[in-house]
Amino acid sequence: MRHLHYIVAPLLMAAIVGSMPGRLRAESISIEQFKFSGGIVVVLDFDDGKFIADLATDKPFIIHVLLSDEDHVAAARNAIQEAGVYGKVSCDLYNGRDLPYVDGLVNLVLHKESCQVPEAELMRVLVPGGRLVTEVADGWKKEAKPVPDGLDEWNQFLHGPDNNGVSLDDVGPPQRLRWHDTPEFGRSKALSPSFTNMVSADGVLLTIEDRATTEDINAPVDYYLVARDGFNGIELWKRPMKQWSEWQTGSIKSIPTQQQRCLAAVGKTVYVCSGFGGPVMSFSIRTGAPRQVYEHSKGATEFAIDGNVLYVIKGTPYRLPRAEAVDSVAELCAIDLEKGNVVWSHSIDDEYTGGTFAVKGNRVVYHSASGLTCLDSSNGDVLWTDTVAIETEPTKTPKQSTANKRRKPVISPLAFSANIHPTLVLTDDSVFCAVHKTMMAKNLANGKTLWTAPAGENYMKSTEIFFTDGLVWSRDLKGHDPITGKVVRTLTQEMNGPMSHDRCYRNRITHRFYLNSASGGTDFMKLDGKVESPNPWARSTCGLSVMPANGMVYNGPYVCQCAIATMATGVNGFYNGSGNTEERFTVEIEPQLVKGPAFGSVAGAAATIGDWPTYRYSSTRSGITSTSTPETLATRWKVDIGSHPTAPVVAGDSVYVADRDGYTLYSLDRETGVARWSFVADGRIDSPPTYHNGMILVGSRGGWVYGLRASDGHLAWKFNGLPQRRLICDTGRLESAWPVHGSIMLLNDTAYFAAGRSTFLDGGIAVFGLDPMTAAIKHSRVMQGPYQDDVRSFPVQASGQFQLEGCKADIFSFAGDELFMRNQAFKPDLQPIVSESVKTLHLLASPGLLNSSPQHRTYWTVDRDLRYGGAMGTFGAGPAGDTIAFDGKRFYEIRGYAPGRNLPGRGRDLDQLELYSVHSGSYGGMTEKEDKSAIPAMGKWTQRWTTPTPFAGHAIAAAENTVMAAGVPMLDGYSVEDTNASYAGQKGGIAWLLDAKDGHQLQELRFDAAPVWDGIAIAHDSYFMCLKDGSVVCLSATAPRTN
Repeated sequence: MRHLHYIVAPLLMAAIVGSMPGRLRAESISIEQFKFSGGIVVVLDFDDGKFIADLATDKPFIIHVLLSDEDHVAAARNAIQEAGVYGKVSCDLYNGRDLPYVDGLVNLVLHKESCQVPEAELMRVLVPGGRLVTEVADGWKKEAKPVPDGLDEWNQFLHGPDNNGVSLDDVGPPQRLRWHDTPEFGRSKALSPSFTNMVSADGVLLTIEDRATTEDINAPVDYYLVARDGFNGIELWKRPMKQWSEWQTGSIKSIPTQQQRCLAAVGKTVYVCSGFGGPVMSFSIRTGAPRQVYEHSKGATEFAIDGNVLYVIKGTPYRLPRAEAVDSVAELCAIDLEKGNVVWSHSIDDEYTGGTFAVKGNRVVYHSASGLTCLDSSNGDVLWTDTVAIETEPTKTPKQSTANKRRKPVISPLAFSANIHPTLVLTDDSVFCAVHKTMMAKNLANGKTLWTAPAGENYMKSTEIFFTDGLVWSRDLKGHDPITGKVVRTLTQEMNGPMSHDRCYRNRITHRFYLNSASGGTDFMKLDGKVESPNPWARSTCGLSVMPANGMVYNGPYVCQCAIATMATGVNGFYNGSGNTEERFTVEIEPQLVKGPAFGSVAGAAATIGDWPTYRYSSTRSGITSTSTPETLATRWKVDIGSHPTAPVVAGDSVYVADRDGYTLYSLDRETGVARWSFVADGRIDSPPTYHNGMILVGSRGGWVYGLRASDGHLAWKFNGLPQRRLICDTGRLESAWPVHGSIMLLNDTAYFAAGRSTFLDGGIAVFGLDPMTAAIKHSRVMQGPYQDDVRSFPVQASGQFQLEGCKADIFSFAGDELFMRNQAFKPDLQPIVSESVKTLHLLASPGLLNSSPQHRTYWTVDRDLRYGGAMGTFGAGPAGDTIAFDGKRFYEIRGYAPGRNLPGRGRDLDQLELYSVHSGSYGGMTEKEDKSAIPAMGKWTQRWTTPTPFAGHAIAAAENTVMAAGVPMLDGYSVEDTNASYAGQKGGIAWLLDAKDGHQLQELRFDAAPVWDGIAIAHDSYFMCLKDGSVVCLSATAPRTN
């Protein structure tokens, strides 16, 4: 059933009409006056800068102001900056007619009656149910965007209480991204999934997720119930789930079904069992305000909601490592959802099979040792019980040993586990039951068996059954007649790789597509057999499938290294972008060049060997300079530039650094730290700029690349290579669908960069080589896929284990005579090189150069391609750490967890206080053969030295005589609480200055804040470091200066 109430009423608009005088209109106006709980607000053509700045709030809003006059934009930006809120509130230029957002992203648009934007365009950008508010002569006029047909919610674990996990949503194969959020990766295979639950109602996405750091697999889990806007990902609220750890199974693949049935969202309310055996509680879906505690549900281990009744199972038949033993007798009770009183209760004393009960209308059915039992839902009376024969055992897999340890006492020919057990689905007339390789249909009225048939099994999960469009489906892709069991339709799936097995979660289905994971991702198999759309680059969290709802496909963070070069990481809201068809979405290059006042008048000296003119020193991204530094350092100056600095770069007498979240680039005096000029971009600047002959080149997440005169910051030019500016939401900020990293690579007087995120998203990645002085295009192309042919969107499998051809965007680097963007190689004219043909070893970061939270399977290395890695995480002599400095001969790296599928003892015996070191080695030439189980798989490597460090390293850079490594402290005597606080940046920072020859410590430096990721530069006898408190520090041998 579709329950689409969306989205901002009644909270949004209760007091708008006639409530305020003119000019949007008094200085006291605030977004909260609109009774708006959170989301994206667009303000059109109101040009009072102070008023705009005053719109800022500590509530979960993004406020984006669009003005059609450049001078008004500049004035508004200055006012917002002076208020210290730029980023959360921002201002851009527009043409007065077209809005720069993807469809369905914005919650509220405020505009004047004189606005020239067509109403259709205003409505296009609004979320379903979003509000258009117009200033008119006598106050305000409001209008809601209608909810379109074809959207559905996903209210409970298997969609509804009948366990029929079928969405009525029209969503098609994922091709575009509407929003992205963190965490980028799940935590560990030795823990339950980082995301255990996901549902949606009223346009809100609800998850239960582990927010503990990915850096430490032994950190205690820290689960929260999190509410995000389903259409833009803005986090609305979160609540701690302190008892959720009791569900831990010690394996990412064996999440109990009962746990996944402890969250539901219906209407404007979210229902959750606060912990293992706790009571069911309810909260406002948009604010998180508590509503009710169902005291009579205490002891709940799963529940379902049907109409106005809460059905609760008390007790679990499975032994969980961190939960107290429970009585084998379970209780099923029905509770009035409004009043909270018990309507009826039924004792199940014959070994209830957890996770099986289903409700539809006037019937409740569950599985136990006696078979299937049907109750009257109005009073709990038993209507019938019928045995269920178990004829076959499930296919054994090497990974089932953990699950086997948690099996029930033997009560039938084969016991079940917390995540592998019978599946029940109810329809109006039938109950369908699957047990391992067999499924059957029974008459719901009397329990009589109608038919039995073979069923397709899942990997590490219960056999699935779906009923849609008059047919009964299972994982074998056969559609059965519900009355006779006859196979009416069989789907044929062609692409079954690069993964060797399905994902370890229950699949999903819509009324149009079967969503399975044979390729290792999210495969759309059209139920009429006419379309197959494999998407192995988009998978979800182990144990928790993707979810089709709200016209989108949602996924949680993955924890693996399969298809790491292409896999979409993080929490994502994908949509189709081609009318929910299989038609491939494409883009073409249509350059836009805006010339600024400094165009044609930029001149300056070339960078010298003593400078650090670009990210990680050079186009090879070595992180090593050939100059020497003092061996004792002191703080020369320290300045505060904002909330989240990038790494610094240094050229001549200037330091260049960006405030990432404030969208602002600064030029600082190298000797004093005093700001010389600043420049506001149209989006986040995620990495430092590049200096070239008097020009500063910098990209932005807003999609533009800028050329600035280094002496004064004046604009020479700005360039955007794609036809439309379309903003999405990324981790709480507006960004282009085709963002550009801040760091531009200069090589042979050509500026190289990429615009986009993935060759499989939003039409692909556009790569460019520009003249750095004029922005004239020298080379360009769009990288999409690749696909096997021009008609079907079948990705190309790569030769590496579980890998795909294709790539994700990253900062460009250079090695040999080739350019690299992560694993993808190019010739200097941007002609792509097939991965198998690449022989040049180059710097590689499996999670991307800018990922700031290592996970035990991520790594940096020097190799020709990214690798899945071996079965066991071990270090060799070659580079495989968390971050690396490498100049082609020697390398220095931060080592923490060794990358690999597993860790010795699943990592439980590793002590964070003894885990980290700085390791140095040397490169001795190529090897003839690859060791594909090793990282790196190629090259002759020799260890030079290893120095244990009392900190988790987040940055490293080297000079001829010294190495500086910096991170967060892991000191002797630290408790678990201390290490958690340190990873979170609450214990300050430590840096060690080491002798480059033998690694012995020369000096220890302490900082009040943690260093930013990869945030060190070396220039002119000084080290420069950026800290997470917004400060930039200069360390040199000379005396401190007073700023």
